[in-house]
Amino acid sequence: MQLQQCREKLTKIFRAELKKRKQNRLDGVECRNDLMDGLMDIKDDEGNQLCDEETLDNIISLIVGGYVSTSLALTWAIYFIAKSPQVFQKLRKKHYDLPTFHNFRSDRPPKMWNMKRIPKVWQILPWVRYIHTNPENYENPMCFNPNRWNEPARPGAFSPFGGGIRHCPGNMLSRQQLALFLHHLCAAFKWELVNPEAEIRYLPHPKPTEGAEIIFSKF
Repeated sequence: MQLQQCREKLTKIFRAELKKRKQNRLDGVECRNDLMDGLMDIKDDEGNQLCDEETLDNIISLIVGGYVSTSLALTWAIYFIAKSPQVFQKLRKKHYDLPTFHNFRSDRPPKMWNMKRIPKVWQILPWVRYIHTNPENYENPMCFNPNRWNEPARPGAFSPFGGGIRHCPGNMLSRQQLALFLHHLCAAFKWELVNPEAEIRYLPHPKPTEGAEIIFSKF
């Protein structure tokens, strides 16, 4: 609900700005050459431009997606590391050993799948959580086990950033943010969960119902 309210507020703000930008162009005001101007100028191979809703959706998806996905990934990393002291010690050792200077898609035609007809009007979405928790892809998938990533996942079995032409353009930025945050956190702090048995809410994004309250202490 909060995410939806946030999206609605952002849509209202950016819609007003988009209207202002369009009027500025009619008045001959110089463009700012930022993301919104870029989306207003972009054209496909046939010369078609994005409509207002497409422009707004691209901007808001970038803001909301980058904020929620990265923060939740950090939440879960800290959450499970707090439950696994041996993982924390291994992570801490790895980071101290680092060298430093100081030392929605649409299915067009009707199709048959598993003896069932899929109408062409249906929206087909991959259930990524099922892919990531499928025992056929990972042994004990619900177990927090960073060692499973010592070997590459098989193709198609790990797709937090999507895939193909829809692959998230910010995936490397997100990985860098996560790595830097965890490095500095585990190098200077240790932590424990206030309620390690808190229930988990899965929609719209998986997170502890109580917000993963944590007690931090310095080394």
